[in-house]
Amino acid sequence: MRLLIIILCFFSFSLQNGFAQTSVNHTVEDQETLFSISRKYNVSVSDIVQANAIQNNVIKIGQVLVIPQQGAVPQNNNQWDQPATTTVVKVEPKLYNEAVYYTAKEGETLRGIAYIYQVPVDSLSVWNAYLPDQLLSDGQQIVVSVSGNVNQLDQKTKEVQSKSFADLTQEEARDYDIPMQKVERGNGQVVELPNNTSKLMALHRPETVGSYIKVINPNNDLEAVVRVVAALPVQSIENGVIIKISEEVAKKIGAVNQEFRIRVEYNQ
Repeated sequence: MRLLIIILCFFSFSLQNGFAQTSVNHTVEDQETLFSISRKYNVSVSDIVQANAIQNNVIKIGQVLVIPQQGAVPQNNNQWDQPATTTVVKVEPKLYNEAVYYTAKEGETLRGIAYIYQVPVDSLSVWNAYLPDQLLSDGQQIVVSVSGNVNQLDQKTKEVQSKSFADLTQEEARDYDIPMQKVERGNGQVVELPNNTSKLMALHRPETVGSYIKVINPNNDLEAVVRVVAALPVQSIENGVIIKISEEVAKKIGAVNQEFRIRVEYNQ
């Protein structure tokens, strides 16, 4: 009888070791994302999300995550932290095994990087746990692809796409399918608009009445989008005035004199 009890106890102990820990806990640190954690433990992001009931793929610093192991244990550089009898079984990641990284420059944002690599900015936010317009630091590694496929714009395309309409040539607009805009440079004046001085309004050409156009102060590059409420008098055009703006517009673009130089951009 005693022999039978010993055998059963040994068998139970063996079963417990045979079904050893199938998950580990991980405390989220600064700059970590679901993607980086999944690669560290050789599991998929979806497994971590499911195991922790994560909503919208959002994790926080200090949050303790349950990492399902499925027979694998995380790589640990400190051998004393691992039991002597532990066998490390490497399991290839189910997903994201061909990640592509981009080295950010100081002041860049995920929104700008998303444009360069032609990927949804929301995807970059999930992969990197950053807001679209959050400023990045120099040298920061940003995941731009989890499949190994990238569609990065070439340097010439980026240069052309980043130009203002005033600097864009007709050839570049045609070759890169960019809608051309009408650009005017000349003198502007402040016009009194009774009861409307708090609004961004202007007098411009007859064909733009009712539409919105952009005005830029070339001295400081301040700009405003204004609504054209009426056409300029012919006499003003003959005197070299290309637009008249409300006092509120003048304040917004930093025009301090009654007459000033101005640039106007609008769709043809």
